Amino acid sequence: MRFVQSVKLVLITAILLVPGGAAVHVRQASAQVADIMRSWDACEVFDDFAPLRDYFDMYEIRTPTGEFIAMGWGEGADAEATTCSGRFSLAVTNQVTGEMYKCCSGEVWLSLSPWESVELAKDDFDARAFSGAMLPMTRYATSIDIPVGDWDEVVCHEESMTLDFVLRKDHWNLDFALRIDYTDGLHIEMEHLRGFIVESVLPAYQAAVVDRLEQPSTG
Repeated sequence: MRFVQSVKLVLITAILLVPGGAAVHVRQASAQVADIMRSWDACEVFDDFAPLRDYFDMYEIRTPTGEFIAMGWGEGADAEATTCSGRFSLAVTNQVTGEMYKCCSGEVWLSLSPWESVELAKDDFDARAFSGAMLPMTRYATSIDIPVGDWDEVVCHEESMTLDFVLRKDHWNLDFALRIDYTDGLHIEMEHLRGFIVESVLPAYQAAVVDRLEQPSTG
């Protein structure tokens, strides 16, 4: 039986058999899910930013291993999340020689922060989105409206060549930030990039979490 189905069964049992006990079982189930999510490797879950790598055709990942860096819950700079991050280089092709050369660099960061309840997740969302607890790369950005889609709450901050999306679904939050440091010979249309992230990247990331939770091995 899938883990999500097991959680539903626990909740139904609580409602039918234990007067006033449903809330207790809800908290216990959410805490169990949160613990499972905190054990995940974010780079594995989110496929090392595959949609973004394909969009940019990234030239290289600028880390010691040549791969994006996964940090477990409580280990990295975002202590209340499991993260995947790293710097990268982009390249353009010389139209005369046909050779590729590095033109600019950037940084991408993704935090997945699960909580024991929706209320705690809402508090964390507010802190990330509105209380100055944003990632340093987007701390001074301005907020813009984007479609909420299948998320419960969404905020997007944008400044120059930087985007930060803070999103909540049920009892977990996603913080996805992207910055391009400079462009030399490469034109990046931010409106198109933002649309691609909203329409393709973020739905794929939400589906990755939901699919992972529904895998039989999850529980």
